[in-house]
Amino acid sequence: MLVAVLNSKGGVGKSTLAAHAALWLHDRGIRVAVVDADAQASTSEWLTIAAPRIRLERCDNVAALQDRLPRLTAIHAVVIADGPAALSPETAVLAAAADIVLLPIGPSMMDIWASYRTARLLYRLRLRGPRADRPRVWTVLNRVQPRTRLARVAVEAVQRFGFPVAATPLRLRTAYAEACGARSAVWRMGPAARDAALEIERLFEEVLAPVVAAETPVAAPTSAVTRPLTAVWQAAPTNPPPTPDKRTPARADPAAAPAGCPDGGPGRGWRQGVADDGRARGGAAVRAPAAKPGPG
Repeated sequence: MLVAVLNSKGGVGKSTLAAHAALWLHDRGIRVAVVDADAQASTSEWLTIAAPRIRLERCDNVAALQDRLPRLTAIHAVVIADGPAALSPETAVLAAAADIVLLPIGPSMMDIWASYRTARLLYRLRLRGPRADRPRVWTVLNRVQPRTRLARVAVEAVQRFGFPVAATPLRLRTAYAEACGARSAVWRMGPAARDAALEIERLFEEVLAPVVAAETPVAAPTSAVTRPLTAVWQAAPTNPPPTPDKRTPARADPAAAPAGCPDGGPGRGWRQGVADDGRARGGAAVRAPAAKPGPG
């Protein structure tokens, strides 16, 4: 997936947005690469220190972009591209190849008028390009001073572009400039940059939601999880209790009364061990029951 940060107007925060987007994805374990097509190369210098493991490519011409973009998108989950500060052929190549375009705009009418040319290019690509729904364009208001007349006028003017405006604007904060000077991200700079960190994370959760959703594994439902046969065998007890054999009669308890004794007393086998005087061997005298008279 290619995410391009584009605007023909310079000084609107393209490099700040591109560097933070790459760091935000990288810190979440997503394999990301960065293409720097800006002549100032601010994003490359920033990320060389902030995240040395992120692959950086300097592409300052159309041939380099057409050669490297397909290869980078094939081996990386996301490629962040920082476009040039001009309506150049490189800007057109990035816009045509992008899946998502972030269009940062400052809160001045000069920035809005200059950004209109980039918005018109994106409109032509959506109308005449092979992908009617691509690129997905998000307008991002940057360096906003809330509750001012200039901010309200800027929002109304940007909405006329027809592209969705991100619900979270980036305010005018010194934390972003300090993050650039420190070659870091605002969420790495401690409590002093806490508000900026929360702000830009909310922005990325909105505009980069398809990227995160595509790279987040979906947990399998519990009913669909099956244990392999070897695991079931290993989980069984090694010495299960023996199963009684139904063919082998159970040994009778000598203290229990036989089933055939009507009075619950001792049976025939036990009476044979009784002496003639009616005294049991080693026990008290026991009188045998009288024999029933026979017929006749």
